[in-house]
Amino acid sequence: MFGRQGLEWKFTQVFGDKALSDNANDEDIITAMTFSREGRFLAVGDAAGRVVLFEHNQVKKNAKVSSELTYTNEFQSHYKEFDCLKSVDIEQKINVIEFLPGEKSNQFLLTSNDKTIKLWKLGEGAVRKSERFPKRSNWIRSALELPEMRTLDTGVSPLNKVIFPHLHGYNINSVSVCADGERFLSGDDLKVNLWALERTDRAFTVRDIAPKGNGEINEVLTVSKFDPSNDSLFVSCTSRGLTAFCDLRAASRITSPAISFEDPILRGPKNFFSEFLASISDFSFASNPNLFVTRSLLSVNVWDRRNPTVPMNSIPLYEPLKTKLCALYEKELIFDKFDVKVANDSSYLLTGMYGSSFHICSLAGDSNNQFELNFNRKTIFKTIRKQFVEQLPSSFDINKRVVRTALHPSLDFVVVASINCLFAYNGISNV
Repeated sequence: MFGRQGLEWKFTQVFGDKALSDNANDEDIITAMTFSREGRFLAVGDAAGRVVLFEHNQVKKNAKVSSELTYTNEFQSHYKEFDCLKSVDIEQKINVIEFLPGEKSNQFLLTSNDKTIKLWKLGEGAVRKSERFPKRSNWIRSALELPEMRTLDTGVSPLNKVIFPHLHGYNINSVSVCADGERFLSGDDLKVNLWALERTDRAFTVRDIAPKGNGEINEVLTVSKFDPSNDSLFVSCTSRGLTAFCDLRAASRITSPAISFEDPILRGPKNFFSEFLASISDFSFASNPNLFVTRSLLSVNVWDRRNPTVPMNSIPLYEPLKTKLCALYEKELIFDKFDVKVANDSSYLLTGMYGSSFHICSLAGDSNNQFELNFNRKTIFKTIRKQFVEQLPSSFDINKRVVRTALHPSLDFVVVASINCLFAYNGISNV
């Protein structure tokens, strides 16, 4: 039992196999993943610019209800482009997928590569085909009729509605929709832009941390998100471990955040890896309006908005990885940005890790369970205790990591991606 009282996690589904994973092409690597607002769809983006849609269903097995995914459709969202002004290629890799609040019959989502943001409509469509003409030998002028269209299949049909202009000088790392679904943020290393869905020709810069003149850049923005319950409040996190809450009611361009939170690792002794360890890779709000979590390289901090001086809980995910920091730096894996997601009842969080593993931890800080992915449909996990000391096993491969994760908005159902494969786990209540 871990996470919520009486909740046990079981490996239930996998898309892909070991051979597919070991021989994966770079373009097949999963780079973005998220559930729709109500949890009906899971959208998965890859390095080739494709978006693959899965539909979530609940099935009853052994008198217990569990979740599973069904492949629905896929479409090419982005193509490789060439920036003539800078003479560089713009990769088609999907960086972010963000669903808008939508109707049951129609879903809208934003997809982004390094420079281009697109708005897509997912509508219920039908695949139709005309019936065949009769043989020419039987044609009679008086009996000629138009062929009828027959429905062969029904499903989700993607339609590109808007392509937003290139207004970012650096690569886009965040797209976040406000609660009313009428505006969204897009963020890069130095700037956060605010867009209106009705006004597709321009955006307004609400935060800019670029140094004046030719000053040296010593800090970049890593993630920017709207508060899910407040259309005027958004959060920006940085590579120096700072989380800033910005209020658009105070100023249309934020120069001084309303409140800031600093990773405590920056207050202690520093070494070469201190800033790498402090850099925030992802941020997630909790349903409890006072709580939020930040993910850095090897830890997760749980914060209370009412106390900006120190985290409510600081969860070291896997301390033995500190022995691999040099290897991570040499292979540039130390710059990986791991997702973090919080359950709908704020009882646990989900985040990825190196070595084909991921963690489910309680926000209270009293449980940290590491799950190891496998293709044998077995649930393999171990409990990581505080002050946990062990030597990394020889099978621990830092090149195989779980960077992208997704958590169903209302059910205990998690999906994690490793290279080009998806693994699904269900939380089964034993209470």
